[in-house]
Order: sequence, then C-alpha cells, then structure tokens
Amino acid sequence: MLTHRLLRILLPCALAAALAGLGNEVNASPDRAHHADATARGGRPLAVWMAGNAAPALARPDYPTLVRVFNRIAQMAPTSQGFDRWGPIAREGAGAASSKDLETARRACKDCHDTMRAAYRKTFGDIALP
Repeated sequence: MLTHRLLRILLPCALAAALAGLGNEVNASPDRAHHADATARGGRPLAVWMAGNAAPALARPDYPTLVRVFNRIAQMAPTSQGFDRWGPIAREGAGAASSKDLETARRACKDCHDTMRAAYRKTFGDIALP
C-alpha cells in the first residue's frame, strides 16, 4: 500500500521533471528523421528547425536556450553572397538573449527574416542543415 501511494506521488513529479528539461536542448545537428519531417512539411529543414527550437525559446522566453539557438544559427550562416549579415545578426540576437533583452532578440529575428528569408528559401530551402 505504501509503495503504491509513493508511486502515485513520485511518478508524476519525476515525469514532470523529465519533461521540463526537454525544451532546453537545442537540436544542434538534425538527424534524418528531422530532415524527413522537414521534407514532409514542404522541404524546408531550416523552417522546421526554427519552429522546433527558436520559436519555443522565444515564446517562453527561455534566455539560455535562445543564446544557444542564436549561436547555432550563426554557425549555419551560408557563405554565399547576400548572406554576409547572417552571422552578425545571429550574434546580435545571442547578445540580446544573454542580456535578457527580448525586444532586441525579436528584432534580430525580424531583421534576418526580412533581409534573407526569401533568398535563403530560393537558394537553400530544401537542403539539409549543416
């Protein structure tokens, strides 16, 4: 009886603690399943990665995760002409997130999307992430 009572109390707590940590990891190197999911959603792996990593961290806001997300975005910067601001914008977002400045972090997202999203989709949209 005592074991059953303890399980009823401890199991939900353990499950909640495990689930609480799920959103804190940035999917730094998407696997094949992630790419397959992206292909199923219109062939845009970066969009799926952003939806699974950047959007939730921005919505909470989860500043430590946002810093990791922006740093990962900076690492994914294309080297092609026209994307030279990608890295600096992402680093600006990381700095804003580390300072817990949500508005500047959001502005970094908007700046990047406004200046590079269309060109990125046209050039790299269906290519797996680096």
